[in-house]
Amino acid sequence: MSRHTFVVPAFGDSPYLDACLRSLAAQSASSRVLVTTSTPSEFLRDCCSRRAVELRVRSGQPNIAADWNFALEQVDAGPFTIAHQDDVYEALYTEACLAMATRRPSFSMIFTEYREIEAERPRRRNRLLRVKRALIELAYLPGLSVIGSRFRKRLLLRFGNPVICPSVMLRREHSPAFRFGDELSINLDWAAWLELADLPGEFCFLRAPLVARRIHPGSETTAGLRERRRQDARRAIVAAGHNLRVQTGDPT
Repeated sequence: MSRHTFVVPAFGDSPYLDACLRSLAAQSASSRVLVTTSTPSEFLRDCCSRRAVELRVRSGQPNIAADWNFALEQVDAGPFTIAHQDDVYEALYTEACLAMATRRPSFSMIFTEYREIEAERPRRRNRLLRVKRALIELAYLPGLSVIGSRFRKRLLLRFGNPVICPSVMLRREHSPAFRFGDELSINLDWAAWLELADLPGEFCFLRAPLVARRIHPGSETTAGLRERRRQDARRAIVAAGHNLRVQTGDPT
């Protein structure tokens, strides 16, 4: 298997980017690390230089779908993770995901449990996190770690998106044409996972919380909830042709 790649689509001058890059450098299994951006600055250049990470710049206006797709284009082959600039990774993230990839070479997605941090402290497990975990366990009953049928994969995503993009390891060879749709400003990863669910390949889940997702007022997730864009995104996903009803078929 080709070497794993972390691509970090950076936007603006995140004060948390250095901590993210530091966590990627501290992985127990080494990875190639790249930072991409459509908002270049001295801050980004200095941060990448300090961590000896290559910075690649996309021309054009900032746009989340275009920025994420540019990040995808930097990976020619092998497994990869689109890392969020504000989040940090446990040292075993890459090693654990690659071990699963070796056991399940037909995977299309490997994702992990995650925890949340706020103001540099662990955030108490809230109702939303409990609901997301329940959605995962429903699809992976009874205690499975791998699902391969379209029924199960769409069940995972039926009531919302419990799979956070920063935790996901994908494989370039599986679907070279894989892209994020440009019709959404939030939840475009949910739409992408629905596309993957209709294709061959297994969804693999690691129950260890190997990603720490940072919650802060300036995050896109917080802004999306505040502006109720998640509700708009669900309507847009349906309008784009994603039937969210679980299809009948092989339930395993």
